Amino acid sequence: MPGDREPDGEALRVALAAARKETVQLRAENERLRALLGLRSTDTPAQQTLLNELTSSPAVDAKSSLADRVALHRSLFRGRDDVFAVHWTSSRSGKTGYSPAVKGCWFGGNSQAKEYLPLTDDAIEQHLFGKQTIGLYPLLKDDRCWFLACDFDDRSWILDCLGFLEVC
Repeated sequence: MPGDREPDGEALRVALAAARKETVQLRAENERLRALLGLRSTDTPAQQTLLNELTSSPAVDAKSSLADRVALHRSLFRGRDDVFAVHWTSSRSGKTGYSPAVKGCWFGGNSQAKEYLPLTDDAIEQHLFGKQTIGLYPLLKDDRCWFLACDFDDRSWILDCLGFLEVC
């Protein structure tokens, strides 16, 4: 609306804290009602752990310290720490893609084994500053994963989403 101002950072932090508190209260109420009805809890231990992390973590915004912003990024986008991907564009063909970050140059015919670079706070900082586009390897060595991204397209996307949710 004309004349409306964007809320300042403090107002957003207060609103977020209130929403987090309300979420915790509503979840507790849902659990109480499920128990009264004899239904089992729908929250898995992993969901409860995530909820606890989300409701207890401090708000992070553009004015937060770089360390806090990197920590937030690491908490939301968790994958392998021993390797990460870098985005590249071929100067000859214009093709783009991602390849593991390695010490030295990936291309150039060097037949020696490549040394993968670990995902460091510095690499994340470069990404947050827009100096390097990086990617994660979300599947851990023990076949676990911290997050999942799904892409539903075409006219049936709502039905596909509902089917996916039911299977989950």
